[in-house]
Amino acid sequence: MKTDQFINLETYRKSGAAVVTPVWFVERGDKRYVRTWVGAGKAKRLRNNPAARIQPCGRRGEPMGEWRSVNGRLLDSPQSLALAEDFRRKYGLMTRFFDVLNALRRAQWQGIELTNVDAAI
Repeated sequence: MKTDQFINLETYRKSGAAVVTPVWFVERGDKRYVRTWVGAGKAKRLRNNPAARIQPCGRRGEPMGEWRSVNGRLLDSPQSLALAEDFRRKYGLMTRFFDVLNALRRAQWQGIELTNVDAAI
């Protein structure tokens, strides 16, 4: 997944219904990290149920690989801020665009740590 730009993140509603969202991600060791804003649906769903799945995908979520099981953990503010440079390095100006957009909306970034469940990842 190191060369992939997007992954589908599948999280689950309280009803058990799956919600799939294509997201940017960065890797540190054997963990993957995603950013969203505080209060976003995927963050709320992971707060209720940390079980999730990821899959390499294209920009619009078209599948490009196998699903892998992960556990999601919401990061606190300092940990979330520490991811910013990793995202800027990988995604360049697009990251800065979304940083400005979120600042104008007064939204805060929420980091999500995805830990492998499948040994094969």
